[in-house]
Amino acid sequence: MASVFITVFEGANNTALGNPVQYIVATIDGAATEIVNSTFTAKQKLTCRIMADADCFLSWGASPAATDGTDAIPFGAENPEYHSVEAGHKFIAITRA
Repeated sequence: MASVFITVFEGANNTALGNPVQYIVATIDGAATEIVNSTFTAKQKLTCRIMADADCFLSWGASPAATDGTDAIPFGAENPEYHSVEAGHKFIAITRA
């Protein structure tokens, strides 16, 4: 089983200082796995550090889909990336071969 690790920051200052407000860890496999960011409900932009321990596709939004990679971002194993995400949005992840 693979995992996706998402570290959530409120704004660039907290990201630079290393002050996360939430950690999300989810197990993913060959089926789409919904990962809900439920801590924040107000509309605000968040910075998320996303890292997976296996190659996967990841998408986020109010109603995201990640099925075959045509509608999601490919993430490489052990390769963290930073993305801006709206508060309350959900993540969908699926492993890729």
